[in-house]
Amino acid sequence: MYLDPRVEYFRAKVFAAAADLRKRKTIPSEPIAGKIAVMMEFNKADKRNRDLDNPVKQLWDALTFAKIWEDDSQVVLALSFFGPCQRGGACHVLVQPLEA
Repeated sequence: MYLDPRVEYFRAKVFAAAADLRKRKTIPSEPIAGKIAVMMEFNKADKRNRDLDNPVKQLWDALTFAKIWEDDSQVVLALSFFGPCQRGGACHVLVQPLEA
């Protein structure tokens, strides 16, 4: 399977951020099991029009790769939106396990 180098770079950045958060005990050391809610803010690097579903899928794949959760099929509630433009772009994520 071929991955665009930009996708590999993004996944590596998410993986490194998750490792840092785990080291600081900010997030669990094991992947979240069960149902999950996710809120995502994407800050575009410029004002060009983009589809919102494209960064969502890339982010979910990266969070799966970083073992934040077991699989993105666990997401049962999602809120995604474009925030203000930010130099270089950015993404802010809140992942919340849902009680059974």
